[in-house]
Amino acid sequence: MGPRYCPSIEDKIIKFKTNPKHKVFLEPESLKTDEWYVSGVSNSLPLKLQYKLLKNIKGLEGCFITKPGYSIQYDYIPSVNITPSLECKNVKGLFLAGQINGTTGYEEAASQGLVAGLNASLYVLNEKPVYFKGENSYIGVLVNDIASKEVLEPYRVFTYRADNRLVLNYESACFRMLSISKAYMLLGKDVIHNLTLQNKLIQS
Repeated sequence: MGPRYCPSIEDKIIKFKTNPKHKVFLEPESLKTDEWYVSGVSNSLPLKLQYKLLKNIKGLEGCFITKPGYSIQYDYIPSVNITPSLECKNVKGLFLAGQINGTTGYEEAASQGLVAGLNASLYVLNEKPVYFKGENSYIGVLVNDIASKEVLEPYRVFTYRADNRLVLNYESACFRMLSISKAYMLLGKDVIHNLTLQNKLIQS
C-alpha cells in the first residue's frame, strides 16, 4: 500500500479497478532536453514492464526510458520526539525539517525549513526558540500538529486543520507575521519598513 497523496500505478489499479480510464500528463523536464516526465504512472515495476506500460500509451509507442521509475520509502521521526521548535528531543541542537518529520508536500517542507533554520540559529546564539501559534499561521498549525499528534500517514496542511482558517489568508500573512519578521530580521529593512507603514494605514 503506497502513500495517500502520491500513489503508484500499482496502487491505483487496486484501489480504482472499476475505472476504465486513467489520465496521464506529459511534462517537459527542461528547455535544454528532449526528456519528458510521464505524470500519473509512477511505479516500481521492473524495467521490462515499465517499457511495456509506456509503449501501450497512445503516442508513446516509440518512447525510450532515460530514468526508470522507482519506489521510495523513507523513515521518519515519531512526533513524540519533536518539539514545536522542530528540535529533536533526543539530540539537543538538532533541528529537523521535511519528510523526516512525517510530512509530505513542498509547502510543508519549505515552512518547516524556515522554522528549523530560525530556531537552529537561535540555539547557536543561546537564545530562546520561537514557537509559532496555530491561531495566527498555518506554519503554527503544522508544527504544533506534528509535535503533539500521532502521525499515522504523511501529514499535509489543509485549511480544515486550522480553527482560524477564515483569517489565515494569503493577503494578511505579511501583517500577521510582521512582529516575528521584525524581531528576528527575517525580511529586509526596507520591506519591514513598508509593511509597518501599510499596517498603520490599515489600522487607522
